[in-house]
Amino acid sequence: MIRIIHIVSSLGLGSGVMNLLMNYYRNIDRKKIQFDFLYFYDVDGDFKSEITMLGGLYHKIGHPKRFLKCKNNIDNFLKKSEYKYKIIHCHPLYSNMLVNGLVKKHNIDILIQHSHTAKYSNKKLSSLRNKMLLNINKNNITNYVACGDEAEKIFSQKELKKKGCLILNNGIDFEKYEFNLKYRNEIRSSIGILDEKTIVFGNVARFSSEKNHDILINIFKKYHDINSNSKLVLVGNGPLEHKIKDRIQKLNLMNDVIFMGIRDDVYKVINAFDIFILPSSFEGFGIAALEAEANGLLTICSLGVPKDVIISKNSYRFDVYGDESENIIVDFINKNINDNRNIDNKIFIESKYNIKNESHLLEEFYLNLLGDVKYEK
Repeated sequence: MIRIIHIVSSLGLGSGVMNLLMNYYRNIDRKKIQFDFLYFYDVDGDFKSEITMLGGLYHKIGHPKRFLKCKNNIDNFLKKSEYKYKIIHCHPLYSNMLVNGLVKKHNIDILIQHSHTAKYSNKKLSSLRNKMLLNINKNNITNYVACGDEAEKIFSQKELKKKGCLILNNGIDFEKYEFNLKYRNEIRSSIGILDEKTIVFGNVARFSSEKNHDILINIFKKYHDINSNSKLVLVGNGPLEHKIKDRIQKLNLMNDVIFMGIRDDVYKVINAFDIFILPSSFEGFGIAALEAEANGLLTICSLGVPKDVIISKNSYRFDVYGDESENIIVDFINKNINDNRNIDNKIFIESKYNIKNESHLLEEFYLNLLGDVKYEK
């Protein structure tokens, strides 16, 4: 069995990277490959119990701002581990620097850097740092992985020509996200929405600047002015939560916006929605939108969400910036909203985002890196 170390920021339920990794972890052949996790900090609501149940390990290494201590913690973990790791798979763009020197010291053959985003960062200084660190440590990185063509552009063209890049699509279990009337009634009842005619706007995202919650709130407010029998449901948490709540209060919407926090049953929650909106300034992919599409929801994305995520007839991309754009979106929603959640599941099952297929691709990738026999489908 091969054990892969994944370096991630947290094991949180609200982490897009962790949700993606857990999708793969649940579907790979765990008799051949196991995932272990090194992470920076703890958060409320995490995947620890599921990781243990699936046979994996996790170990906190501390915040990378304390660079030397963090690096020493990784060194000590590798020294004391009963396993001889051969592959480290890094997810934050700067995390490969934490194992600079350690891969050779511990005879680790493969260092993978994964890009989950179309930008180095939404913060100028962090963006410069990530770009610089990727360049500094490029000789130690043996392989590149990206969630799509836009995310691949993070890496230098020169490096890509030498080492290539695996495009590993953000796969999901489409059957899990199919519309379920029982879940719809259950969730709506639990959050106090008892009128079936109530129109529910939904969003699943971290409360951070790149997710553009202000624009989402503007769009909902304009729709709510037209139809007062409407609610906005926000799933997630993050550093801007208080700021978002203050804005909602100023707009006198506190009785019409529901905060559900971090959930481990998003596949149930989205059944309560009628519209899903993802107005992000940028996304590496936008897997939450794909989940909404699989549920049959009218799905509205910004132009910052890659066009590849649009695979159903009910999903659309719009310019979300400015008052006129918001008005166009509200008018579109008003004309196109319906309660028909019947969709052709075939387009999802046969798509490149089917986790069943993509998990086989990831297995082959790992096994081939170490010269093992290809996974036979």
